[in-house]
Amino acid sequence: MQKGIHVVPNAVDLELFGCQQFETQKNLIVFCAKLDYFPNQDAALYFVRSVWPLLRARRSELQLEIVGSNPPRSVSELNGKNNIRVLASVRDVRPHVGRAAVAVCPIRLRAGTQFKVLEAMALGVPVVATRICCPGLAVEPGKHLLVADTPEEFASAVELALDNHSLRANLIRAGRDYVERNHDWTECVRVLCDVYAEARADFEGSREVLALSQ
Repeated sequence: MQKGIHVVPNAVDLELFGCQQFETQKNLIVFCAKLDYFPNQDAALYFVRSVWPLLRARRSELQLEIVGSNPPRSVSELNGKNNIRVLASVRDVRPHVGRAAVAVCPIRLRAGTQFKVLEAMALGVPVVATRICCPGLAVEPGKHLLVADTPEEFASAVELALDNHSLRANLIRAGRDYVERNHDWTECVRVLCDVYAEARADFEGSREVLALSQ
């Protein structure tokens, strides 16, 4: 890495987002996002319009929760229709994400690192996401999460995560391990503090050199 440039990854509080601390509801699918942000609005509407009908046709018992602050009318109007609940401005997202059988991230517009993916994996919830969610994360599709880009692929991946118990267990274990190794809040804060200390030491050293040269 170039001298003077340090990369500190996004981080998750692993004590707060404890693995499998909530009882799983086997038919619950959750999308959690800040819903006044257009890429998230687009993702919610895409999933409901293009993926959810495929899943509901095969599994009428499935429930979808869209969780997030300030949903636009186009999203809030979905509440109560086709086994969909829209939960706006909840105080704590962890119980909603943590009890999901599958967390989905159907983002179609590039929008930076997806905290929603990291938090779901930290909570021990299998994730199905579009490929565009993965840049910035050192995840391996099929190991840490499932990746799907078309409606049919997405519906099939959700069903696979629901039905294949061995795969579910592996995704839960590998996802949590990935977050622990790469996005632990405590470790990231330590690295950031070290960077600040190094920068301060360099600055103080430069001031001393400048004073001696005068």
